Amino acid sequence: MIWVGSYWWAREAAADLDPRYVISCMDPGANYQIPAGPKLIRHIRLGMHDVVMDQHGLSDAYTAPSPEQISKIIEFAESWDRRGNIVVHCTAGVSRSTATALVILATTAPGLEILIARLLRERASWASPNQRIVGLADQLLGRRGALVRALSTMGPAEMRSAPSPIMLPNEFGF
Repeated sequence: MIWVGSYWWAREAAADLDPRYVISCMDPGANYQIPAGPKLIRHIRLGMHDVVMDQHGLSDAYTAPSPEQISKIIEFAESWDRRGNIVVHCTAGVSRSTATALVILATTAPGLEILIARLLRERASWASPNQRIVGLADQLLGRRGALVRALSTMGPAEMRSAPSPIMLPNEFGF
């Protein structure tokens, strides 16, 4: 299963979930540890701030998600054998991590982007996937706007409840 949540949740839950993979989307230079069990194969660390514009529109204090980082997510999804748990986290579990989960599932299920986005919204009313991550993935995957349109069908996030970890399937539409 794909588990998506905050850093604080991931730090506590990872040892029990014993994931095969951990994907961390944290601020560059953040000092953090995710304890994992013996099944851990790889921990992908992506240093990015939760911003939606390209680097040219930012001060030097912020690092936008880059095409190279999003390529790492896509390459992971393409090579992943769909077995075991994955923990995907960012600081709050709202934007970078939910966008990463959307990209992982959409990479292997072209044409099902809207259904994947609806499942994400159903499981996480508070989710607000990072638009830059999704837009870059759309370009890199050659989806011609399908991922961006899927994101727009989610509508605005509802912040009535605190973000909590969610579980998504390892495969979608098979």
